[in-house]
Amino acid sequence: MLHRDFNKSAVESILKNKIKRVGIHLNIFQGTVSEFVEYINTNRALIDLLENEGVRVDYHLHAVGSFLPEITARNQELFRMNESGKRVNDYNLCPSSQEGLKMVETGAEKLARALKQKGRSYYFWTDDDMGGSVKCHCKRCEGLSFTQQNAIIYEAILKGIRRYDPNARLSYLIYGEEDNCENLPEGTFALFAPFKRRHDLPITAKENSFYKDAFLKLIEEHGSQNVEVLEYFLSYNYLGFCADNSRVKQDLKFYSGYKPKLITTFTVFPCENYLSEGDDRGITNYFLL
Repeated sequence: MLHRDFNKSAVESILKNKIKRVGIHLNIFQGTVSEFVEYINTNRALIDLLENEGVRVDYHLHAVGSFLPEITARNQELFRMNESGKRVNDYNLCPSSQEGLKMVETGAEKLARALKQKGRSYYFWTDDDMGGSVKCHCKRCEGLSFTQQNAIIYEAILKGIRRYDPNARLSYLIYGEEDNCENLPEGTFALFAPFKRRHDLPITAKENSFYKDAFLKLIEEHGSQNVEVLEYFLSYNYLGFCADNSRVKQDLKFYSGYKPKLITTFTVFPCENYLSEGDDRGITNYFLL
């Protein structure tokens, strides 16, 4: 759930529904990573309450942009180069920049220490490109595919985290576009989140065949216990799900048949104030499936 939705009402709903794992997510278009950390620490008592009741709390956030300080004109080599040959400060960084990668390592370590979740999997991701390609086209990177470039950045994130938590594992977020990673970096696992699929149709529908095949490829290449699923079952049509959960049932049956390590759902785009108004029917219904 979004961090802004994490409050006393959310905790009550989580405990009522006997949920055992919760991810708190930052929408980078509505807040910064530093604000997210402050919010988490302000609500640490609620998090401790959940964890004392056996609920695992994770933190899901696109973090790379926050690891890079304000970049001045004299060090634009940290920027990625777009297809027009211009250095642009929009997504991630140039993965061939050793200075930039060191910043990513340092930032990841600081964030891990601030969130205090030692001994668990981490969900710190590259910048949110909405499933698009944001590769660097500079001469040093031109021989690297988008997934190879992404892997370099994830390796830097994990290296930083492991300064704080030596046995940490890191999720490698995969939207299923051109980012399916054939060779996951050591210490990472695939997190399949088919953002651009048709959410009104089952994953097995012909309109979603591209994403179904992407998932099956991940299972084949990395093994079911190295793949997690992060879906959008309670996101785009929360009230519709409350009325008819047949499509979600079909998807859960499909995914479960391949025994991924974990199946979770985002609640990042539900109707506004859905919890503060006491409307947790979707959450209740989902956990009854």
